[in-house]
Amino acid sequence: MLAAGLLAAACSGDHNHYILPGQERLREYDVRLAINGKHIPQKIILSERGAVRSHGRVIYPGVSADGTTYYLYQTDRGVYTTRDPQQDGVLLLPAAPEPGRRWQSPTRIHILDNRHETFAGGDTFISVNDSIVFEHVIRRLDAVLSVPAGRFTSCLEIQSTARVPVEARTSGIESIVIEQIEWYAPGTGLVKRIRTESTVPSRIEGTLVQELTAVVQ
Repeated sequence: MLAAGLLAAACSGDHNHYILPGQERLREYDVRLAINGKHIPQKIILSERGAVRSHGRVIYPGVSADGTTYYLYQTDRGVYTTRDPQQDGVLLLPAAPEPGRRWQSPTRIHILDNRHETFAGGDTFISVNDSIVFEHVIRRLDAVLSVPAGRFTSCLEIQSTARVPVEARTSGIESIVIEQIEWYAPGTGLVKRIRTESTVPSRIEGTLVQELTAVVQ
């Protein structure tokens, strides 16, 4: 299940109301994964806890249905996520978000790997670089989205891209292009994500569409 990094929302302030949960709640998502025409339905369930103080900072624990635990915290630079509350995390959203604001974060190849039996003989793609850099930009703060959980207005829209040179065990592949768009609603968090990973030359393409179906408080 593609649970890591699928986080979200609620509170007050200039940026944390898109990301930090204001209270305990459960969020459920439907996921439609397609790889070269093969469809793989999934579900993601995230359980978010209230704020607690740990190691000198206020953190917001969460856990996915597969047992993955993550922690959110806020600084004057923005909202971060980490797997270890004693370690610094990855920036999810900078402070005072506005259209045109840019930042970077690490990512990995989520879709085009061997977990989904995409490649015969267990072939997979391995990045040539030590890390993959995602380039993020805020596109708008007024997007309107309709998903199974309802209609959401004033959504923050983030576009992210990366191009990954790979060591191709599947012969002839030079790189993978990753493109992603996310929408976050104030007080709710992530309501929709579309992620595409495609090979260069164009041989294999995978698309993931994740939509919020319910919020239980």
